[in-house]
Amino acid sequence: MALSHVKNLPTEEEFRKRADIYFSQCKDSNKQVTFAGLARAVGVPSRVLRQALNVDMAYNETIDEYLTRLEEEFEIALMGKSFNGAKFELMHNFGWAEKSEQKHEGSVEVTWEGDSIRPKES
Repeated sequence: MALSHVKNLPTEEEFRKRADIYFSQCKDSNKQVTFAGLARAVGVPSRVLRQALNVDMAYNETIDEYLTRLEEEFEIALMGKSFNGAKFELMHNFGWAEKSEQKHEGSVEVTWEGDSIRPKES
């Protein structure tokens, strides 16, 4: 489902208003913000909000601003004692990985001498 085809999609102004209310209510009640909570607050399914930046919309920058704010909240939560929920959100909704992949380029030539292998000297 494309974001532009969601019924009753809020305008940019309404999106901002609903998102700001959501963040304020979470802060006032000492409740952790969530990706699904933001989506519900602005009135779109969470799967649609995940794909929002891939859809050509007039207010992608606004959506990106709030998703970045949400990501920042999860990063802060990683510093606490109970960080598994934040880690899950960052990995599944923001593309974070547990470890980075390292790619190595080039080659190594080896020579056999008797029962041992060693790098070929240049």
